[in-house]
Amino acid sequence: MIDAGQEEFIKTSLTKVKEANVVEFRNKLEEAAGLDETVITKCLVYGEFICNRFYDYRTRNILGDWKVFGAVIEVKKEYYAETFEKLLKSEFAVTKKTSNQIQLFSNEKFVEVAKYANLDAPEMKGSNVSIANVIMKNKEDMKRGLLEGLILTVHNEEFGYKIVKWKGAHELQPAAHEKALKADD
Repeated sequence: MIDAGQEEFIKTSLTKVKEANVVEFRNKLEEAAGLDETVITKCLVYGEFICNRFYDYRTRNILGDWKVFGAVIEVKKEYYAETFEKLLKSEFAVTKKTSNQIQLFSNEKFVEVAKYANLDAPEMKGSNVSIANVIMKNKEDMKRGLLEGLILTVHNEEFGYKIVKWKGAHELQPAAHEKALKADD
């Protein structure tokens, strides 16, 4: 969450985040799922804010971009089950977060709604294909550091939908290095 009056995060302008039209996203979400406009009481959209100055983000003109890949909606409890089912039937990838919150993950339907609201969603790199195929298709871009990583929305019959972030190999992972050193002891 951005504090009121906050203009920067890690010396990077929050302009694109503040310009995000979350109300339009919510309206389109309600329309796409056939929800009454009084059912959703809160809507929070989240994503990756590109603010790290260690890479070539400035050269690629993406510093300060905000790539949305999920949302959490709070709904009136009496409409929770019905809302959840309507979202699933409308092809959204959703999971039950709390007794009145539903989490939406990035998939084709989510991206469609985000783009309608002029939110910048990451480009889909694969759909209904294996992780191996996504990696093979994007291997060269991944090796050159042109992808910040992959956001994988996966489904399991037992646990439902979840999201996994696979960070790019070019991004420093000090915790992984430390754990590798400890494993060698």
